[in-house]
Amino acid sequence: ADDERSFVFFEKSGKWYFYIHNNKSENYSKNNKCTGIYNAETGNKDYKLMVDTLNNKQGRTDHIDFADDYYMVTTYGYAGAEPVSYITNMELYSYEGEKLASSYYSSYLGGDFLDKDEYPCNNRQIRVDFEKAESPSDKYFVPGEILLDKYPYKYGGYGNDIERILYSKTNAVKGYTPVKLSLPDSEGNNYAVFNEKGDIIYKSDKELFTLIYDDSICIGENHDNSVQIYNPKTKEFIGSIEWDTNEYDTVYKYMYEYLQKNIESDCVSPKGNYRVKGYNTLYSYPYTKYDFWKSEEFNGYTPVYLYLGPNECKYYLYNPDGEVIAESDRKIYLISYDGKPCYTITKQEWVETESGGHDQFYIDVYDLKTGELVEVPEHIKDVTNYMK
Repeated sequence: ADDERSFVFFEKSGKWYFYIHNNKSENYSKNNKCTGIYNAETGNKDYKLMVDTLNNKQGRTDHIDFADDYYMVTTYGYAGAEPVSYITNMELYSYEGEKLASSYYSSYLGGDFLDKDEYPCNNRQIRVDFEKAESPSDKYFVPGEILLDKYPYKYGGYGNDIERILYSKTNAVKGYTPVKLSLPDSEGNNYAVFNEKGDIIYKSDKELFTLIYDDSICIGENHDNSVQIYNPKTKEFIGSIEWDTNEYDTVYKYMYEYLQKNIESDCVSPKGNYRVKGYNTLYSYPYTKYDFWKSEEFNGYTPVYLYLGPNECKYYLYNPDGEVIAESDRKIYLISYDGKPCYTITKQEWVETESGGHDQFYIDVYDLKTGELVEVPEHIKDVTNYMK
């Protein structure tokens, strides 16, 4: 307890490095030291770490984010006895020890704006330089805020958390990344689309989307009450989507509904690939948190969400032959139950009570191989909570 040390490992340019943090429980700088940066294979101190201490401020620990060519040190502060902490400083360093950027709060209580006089960047810019965009070629950094995981793809308060826009994670548009730039370019462009190599292929002063249009990958540009469609490779204008401003008060709500239109995607099976029309829900919540479905016993069994129109959908379960073996009006889950691979179907029944009655939902569990109903214990009332 008097000399707790942590080895913190990270990858840089395909090689592994580490630094040692003496993280004693006391929050005194003399006891809370960091070392240089060591090569994990040789043990040699290859670089000087431009930070001496990493402290804990009421649960928020100072930390370092590493990239190939630079790293960022984020430090926190707190306001007296208040149970809050906030970023007080962010510094960007090269591995040669040069400070590339710095920003800090001008208000000690965490209010106000970041000071931009010392370096022409702000909190957002330094942060997003470390965001990675995935592509079939590799991962690349983008100098801005990645929009694939934000509006309109995850519009808060519109629709169900489980039925989010998932097409951005499919192979169809993987590698095409719409970005809100950290700083506008000389022509006033705030948005850009990157290709799978990390090159900018389209820029605009209007918000950009990537979407499926006429079964092709396209770029959408927001124009007040319409979305203009362009070919991502030739930049040729190919069409326009008008949206009703009386029905949708923002383009995000409209795009959320429009982009739910089903696309075909490949599903992997031991018997070969097959295509489904709809969203492969293996890529959606809660499956991103669990990997049991990647095991051999689930391989090729694919739950799919099919969009049928506003507030109307259907769920299907495909077997390794690409055949539908179950369907439901509610989400179908693959689960491991009693040591066997199974799937769930949600049943709805009307229950009479003294006050009139109400809908009661039950979770039936079926054997994945035989399709037979499995006895379900009383505690599986909510399959989402059960999956957690």
